[in-house]
Amino acid sequence: MKDAVCLFLLVSATAVVLSAALEISVPSVVTGEEGLPLNIPCNFTPPPRTDGRRLVGTWRKEGLIVVHFSMAQSIPGARYDGRLGRWRDFASGGCSLVIRVARTEDSGEYTIAVQEDGPEPRRTRTASVAVRVTARPGPGSIQHAWQKPKLSLTPESVREGEALTLTCAVESHARGKLSLHKLGEPRPLKEGLAAQLTLTLPNVSREDSGEYSCVFQHDKNTGTSTIQVSVMPVVLSAALEISVPSVVTGEEGLPLNIPCNFTPPPRTDGRRLVGTWRKEGLIVVHFSMGQSIPGARYDGRLGRWRDFSSGQCSLAIRAARTEDSGEYTIAVQAARTEESEEYTGAEDGPEPRRTRTASVAVRVTARPGPGSIQHAWQKPKLSLTPESVREGEALTLTCAVESHSRGKLSLRKLGEPRPLKEGLAAQLTLTLTLPNVSRGDSGEYSCEFQHGKNTGTSTIQVSVMQTFNKRNLGIIVGVSLSIAIIFLLCCIYMVHKRLKGKKQKQEREVNDPYTTLDHKTMSPDYDIIRRMTANS
Repeated sequence: MKDAVCLFLLVSATAVVLSAALEISVPSVVTGEEGLPLNIPCNFTPPPRTDGRRLVGTWRKEGLIVVHFSMAQSIPGARYDGRLGRWRDFASGGCSLVIRVARTEDSGEYTIAVQEDGPEPRRTRTASVAVRVTARPGPGSIQHAWQKPKLSLTPESVREGEALTLTCAVESHARGKLSLHKLGEPRPLKEGLAAQLTLTLPNVSREDSGEYSCVFQHDKNTGTSTIQVSVMPVVLSAALEISVPSVVTGEEGLPLNIPCNFTPPPRTDGRRLVGTWRKEGLIVVHFSMGQSIPGARYDGRLGRWRDFSSGQCSLAIRAARTEDSGEYTIAVQAARTEESEEYTGAEDGPEPRRTRTASVAVRVTARPGPGSIQHAWQKPKLSLTPESVREGEALTLTCAVESHSRGKLSLRKLGEPRPLKEGLAAQLTLTLTLPNVSRGDSGEYSCEFQHGKNTGTSTIQVSVMQTFNKRNLGIIVGVSLSIAIIFLLCCIYMVHKRLKGKKQKQEREVNDPYTTLDHKTMSPDYDIIRRMTANS
């Protein structure tokens, strides 16, 4: 009875269950050449754990065992004994199958089945890959000069943020052209006339996954090798948070600092911190715990990168420009390195890949004065020559701006839909001459200077005065003289008439005695005498 209980406990302890988070990544097709090593890439996500459970699995070819493996050892099948390469330690998450010398009969469908020991009923994860091994031409063959090239990866498994090197080599007695391609890309990634071609991807992402091929061309003959690249995701700590301000303002020509920090600071327990600052999709700088790689437009413009062990990720631009304005985004991931064998599932989160991001709006204003980098778009000066003008004369408008860089000048008139004149002037001066102005040329004129997204404008008012010719002047003078003579004659006539009437009145008064008596004596009897004379 005691032995039965022990047997039951032993069977229960060896029951197998597959972690729900375990995933197997293999390419769909692997091609090789007879007589050369054949590598079938395979890796786990996440890597196997070492908390007392045992990883076991089996590679099969069309039902026949190729190799049975566990964490400590591998047992090849009868047909593959002595033909397989050294089995990798599964603590690194690798399960690649290497056949030292491939044969044409090795072509077929290969299946990898993985299990993880545990207390639950047995569950299995499987993945399949099609292998094609082609015959290799011999030294006496015509095709030996352009034989199939070899394409290899270093390292064989890679995670996001790490570097990946693809090496394409060919054994050839004739010089030919090598080129590296990625499936879906219209142009080669790299090409040259060499026996070996190397391409390094310094910071791989999930988008770099796919099928890569190496093509060797000699005259009209072509040989091709392909390989599948699978970039494994990184895992972000659920407790990691990024703190940045919503808006940062700066002045042109001065240092610009965008504060950024982590809560908590990055851990140093075998995981590597990687991240990227971007401005509207373009890389500003890519960073890791040990180094920083600036983008092409920011090379030499960034300040010294601080150590991330202090929890800092601030971005410093030594001399800000107005075109630095825009939206900046920081994306951070915490990647597990190959050196760390410990894997803590609680920090993974519910998704295979999680990324923390934060955005900040940056506004850089122009700095006035000749010392400004963008002094080129300050307000232009608009002047008139001459300052006052009459109809029929010539008028010159001059627009000038003090600038250290090339911009666009344009002269406009208010109410006109199109510019009167515009151009990229070398001296940043624009001149417009109106040879025969009229009253219709009066109005408001403006000069506009554009540099990038910035615009400076000056306006001026033009008033064209009316002018007279000699003929019109003679007519006006003649009419004016005629009016003056008529007015003078009227005045003389009125004065003469007034004097004549006054003289006649005086004569009547002299001949009238009563009027004379009244004037001399001022007698009140004058009125009585006048009435009596009037009644008689």
